[in-house]
Amino acid sequence: MKVNEKILNTVFQVAKANPVEDWPRLAAAVVRRNKIVSIGLNDKKTDPFQAKFGKNEDSIYRHAEIAAIKTAWQESYPKVLTGCILYVARAKFIRPNSSIMVYGLAKPCCGCMGAIMAMKSNNKIHIDSIVFTTDEHGVYDTIDI
Repeated sequence: MKVNEKILNTVFQVAKANPVEDWPRLAAAVVRRNKIVSIGLNDKKTDPFQAKFGKNEDSIYRHAEIAAIKTAWQESYPKVLTGCILYVARAKFIRPNSSIMVYGLAKPCCGCMGAIMAMKSNNKIHIDSIVFTTDEHGVYDTIDI
């Protein structure tokens, strides 16, 4: 199994275990040198960092990407993390009333992309690419930054 698949599968398992109800189950991980630096989950908590980069004024609830980036930054401060990859996975039920979960589209929104770019330009965390799940189970896509 390739490194991207292995790490993304780990992040997918975390997304499956996300306890949010009636909300998409997402998880994200900042990875450096093939090791997970931090993991974040989406949740219904408000977060000023999320509000700063949210795509609109109602985007105040923490996204998995923001949680992972914020944790990695806080844990590494004042050191700058370079050469990082952000992995994002969404777990969704295969159909209503099913217990089987499969990949869902987890491409970061424009607010999360803005946070990624701001952290990079401010020399805090350099994320070079994003690997995310798609709506086809077992298939992922990549964005190079």
